Amino acid sequence: MGEPFCCKDLRNFYNAVRQDAPSLETLLDALEKHLPPVAVDKAVGQLDVVLCFPPSVYAPQGINIQRTCYQSGFELEPEPYGRTFTCGEGGMATLTVRAKKGAVWTDDDRADLDVLMELVVNLCSTCRLQQLLSGVERMDMLTGALNTEGFVYESACLLAADPVTPYAAVYSDIKNFRSINRMTDTADGDAILKKYCAVLRESVGQGALFCRPCADNFLVLLPQSRLEQYLALIADVSVAADVNGRVSVLHLSSRCGVCELPASAEKPRPSSVSGQDVVRNAAMALSEAKKMLAEDVVYFRQEFLDARLRNRGLASSFPAALERMEFLVYYQPIVRLETNVLCGCEALSRWQRDRMVFPAEFIPALEDEGSIRNLDFYMLEAVCHDICQWKAAGIEPVRVSTNFSKVNLSDDSLEETVLSIMDKYGVEGKYLEIELCDLADFRHTERLARFVAAMKEHGVSTAIDNFGAGSTPLNLLRSLRAGTLKLDKSLIDAVNSDVQNSPDKAICHAIVSLSRQLGMETVAEGVESRYQADFLRKLGCSKAQGFLYDRPLPHDEFEQLLSSLRVYD
Repeated sequence: MGEPFCCKDLRNFYNAVRQDAPSLETLLDALEKHLPPVAVDKAVGQLDVVLCFPPSVYAPQGINIQRTCYQSGFELEPEPYGRTFTCGEGGMATLTVRAKKGAVWTDDDRADLDVLMELVVNLCSTCRLQQLLSGVERMDMLTGALNTEGFVYESACLLAADPVTPYAAVYSDIKNFRSINRMTDTADGDAILKKYCAVLRESVGQGALFCRPCADNFLVLLPQSRLEQYLALIADVSVAADVNGRVSVLHLSSRCGVCELPASAEKPRPSSVSGQDVVRNAAMALSEAKKMLAEDVVYFRQEFLDARLRNRGLASSFPAALERMEFLVYYQPIVRLETNVLCGCEALSRWQRDRMVFPAEFIPALEDEGSIRNLDFYMLEAVCHDICQWKAAGIEPVRVSTNFSKVNLSDDSLEETVLSIMDKYGVEGKYLEIELCDLADFRHTERLARFVAAMKEHGVSTAIDNFGAGSTPLNLLRSLRAGTLKLDKSLIDAVNSDVQNSPDKAICHAIVSLSRQLGMETVAEGVESRYQADFLRKLGCSKAQGFLYDRPLPHDEFEQLLSSLRVYD
């Protein structure tokens, strides 16, 4: 019947539809618009499309679409002709056509209609694939939340569309989630995150964005009016979880950084505020929250960004400064509490620029940028050089402690590098101690235990630094078998004669007792008064360092101390 299937009309139809199909809905709109010439050619009176896709992280409710994409208005033959196709993602597509009243389709006509239906299904499948690829780029595959890229894009759109409503971004991470991961397998850990995510997504509600940047971190952008309610929620979220085959209720709390985005009808939000700004500022506030053990919620302040910019300037000038040997080694004496005799020292870095720059200014910048590992090795080599010179001059050195950050502690070749530097200067292991820093959230425990054992085999002691300032796991003390435990200055600061039964004194007592049971020496950092020294001595603390005895000394002054009686009054 009629003319042969019109290749020109079909080609025009195909080209028009595929260029205008960012979603299944717009694809079907394009079908309605561009199908008539092809439908008339085959005497098609009506075309119905049914698309069904199961639930997924990208479409939690699934997809169910029923559309009449063409209707001629003529009376139709009662008997339809249709086919069902299987699509990717477990979906199904059913297309049904009915002829105009009086039209009879030949086998060739039906073959042509098959081509048309297959073409429509292929267009739908391609469109869905493009949607999925877009989802992969902008969505988290585990939870279906936005990823960071998706959040940046969507938040920019949301803020631009509504410049007068005040918003707030909250960047949070679950406290101690790594301990849960250690108790469960990967699938159970993922299930906990999905349940947690579902609770948070439901609480966020409409007009807000929910994102999972990575791991147990979450980021939301919501109207300012809902901020307090959301912060109260994430302070304690209950999740039923399978832990070692038993269902338990976990209470998950978070620390978070908040970035407020004020606006009003009188003073709309500037259009220059971008999604990247929101993520950066909220993340910086979270970083500050992680440093402040007493505060779980920190609000972004401009000074955070100013400090970050200063840090970047320091980090960028670090390689040239290292090459020019601008970093100096200062030695802070360590004394034995029972005798007040010098028994060791800690090597501390100073950056000599147009002024003396202290570690608190540049160490965080180097840690963020990763250059801290180079400074660690620079300091070790400088210490070994000094020890070698003292030995050659007939001056007996004391044990020198040098700091190593966690960036280096996870390196498989660390012991090899340390030993090669010692060999270069002929330094015996008894003159060195490696201080292990930043262990509160350290993951590579087995790797670190191998390093400690290797150092012990070569006579090099190891010390766990800043104990009491963070959350170094107690099982780490047992598994590492380090030689020394260093009490953080923050604990010692609270020891004074005004308070006789303070919790800090009890904590110091417990730590010293624990270290003694583990066969470790204890060194108290930041000792500044006779009362503190006497208190620590009575507890059984082995050694101390601090301004009561001496400040960090430059090379020549410390050399003079080594050459003297080495006893403090």
